[in-house]
Amino acid sequence: VIVGQLGQAEQRVERNRKRITQSTAAKKDLKTMS
Repeated sequence: VIVGQLGQAEQRVERNRKRITQSTAAKKDLKTMS
């Protein structure tokens, strides 16, 4: 059970990290476009 919870937490962190990376990349694209 503990291992499963850790796995879910890691997946959540990874998902958040990807979302942050995408948002920062989008901001950079907006800056370069303007």
